[in-house]
Formats: sequence, structure tokens, C-alpha cells
Amino acid sequence: MFQAIYNVHLKDRLRGKRLKSRFETHRISNPYFTIAAKQRADQMIGITNLFILATAALATIIPRETSALAQIHLSIDEINSGLATISNDIKNFNATAILSDLESISSTILQAGRDVAGLNGTVSESEALVVTYYVRNAMQPAVDETILDLRKAKQKLNRAGVLENVAEKLEDLGSFVIVLGAALLSKTPESKKADAQEVLDGIVTTFRDAVKALRS
Repeated sequence: MFQAIYNVHLKDRLRGKRLKSRFETHRISNPYFTIAAKQRADQMIGITNLFILATAALATIIPRETSALAQIHLSIDEINSGLATISNDIKNFNATAILSDLESISSTILQAGRDVAGLNGTVSESEALVVTYYVRNAMQPAVDETILDLRKAKQKLNRAGVLENVAEKLEDLGSFVIVLGAALLSKTPESKKADAQEVLDGIVTTFRDAVKALRS
């Protein structure tokens, strides 16, 4: 199914003006950049392509007029936007902004859970498959990147005196993702719940592992 989407839609997009993603790295002008930097760039390009494919899949398969599906899509996009803001705070290292934006995305995830829980009915099996695919290939990489940035900034966070505050807020985020996950699962057909549960568990584990790493 996704191969067909790739052939018909993604190929056309890539022929035109290339979409820019927050995962896309800047062009490196220095010809003597390190191997590690090149590997990081290659990884980000791969994530960008997955994000484009997931978005193309949603646009093709999910009926945009369906309010339940539109709300789920919107909620995930808002979460990804919040994660992008936090990553930017870390890269420019602003401890106050990091704490503020972690608080903000906690509210975003909690509200997303409430919004999804308030929707009527369930989505179809094919729609559930696409939503799960989008969470796995768009939201989860965004979470992974932000958490990696936080873990790399551990010493800076410690020197700024906010390390434990950040750990506490990540604990909250993990709890709110569980709330969001429960809401998503309540709208997912039984035949697709195991797949969705696996993806959501992976995101929660990422937050829990980050908390342990920051406190170790």
C-alpha cells in the first residue's frame, strides 16, 4: 500500500520544490567535516524522507473531512511542533526556555489526549494503520531527536541548575503520553491495537530511559 503511495505521490513531490523539515540539516560548507557529522546528516535525511512519506500516506488514505482523523492528525502535528521548539532551545541553550517549552508540550500532549478521547466512534482498520505509521515514522523520530539533544546537554543542564527540573518534566511527559495513548487506542479497531500499543510503548520507554540517564 505504502509503495503505491510512494510511487504516485511522493515521487511527484520530490520532482518539484523539495519540502523543508525541521529534521533537515544545514549544508556543510567545510569540506573537512568529520565522519560523525556526515553520519548525523545522513541520519537526518533518512528521517526527513520518512516524514515526507508518512505525510503523503495520510494525505492519500485518510479522508480529510473526517473530524476524528483530522483531530488526531492535528494533535500529532502540534506535538511535533512543540518538540521542534524544545530542540531549538537546547541547541541555542536557553535553560529558561527549555523548562517553559517542556511545560508547554506537556499541556499540548495532555490536551491532545482529551481531544482524542472526546471523539465519537473508532477509525477504520486502514485509517488506524496510517495513523500508527504516522506516529511511528513522524512523531517517534521527533521524540527521539529531542530526547537525544537533552541527554547530550546533561552537563549544561546541570551547570544551569535545572537538571532535576528537566527530569521531572520528562516524567510528566511520559505520563501524558500514556494518557494520549489510551485515548488513541480507544479509537483503534481491536485488530490494530497491538501495533499501536507497541509504538506508544516505545515512546513512553524513550522518556523513561531519558529520565534515568539524566539522574544517573
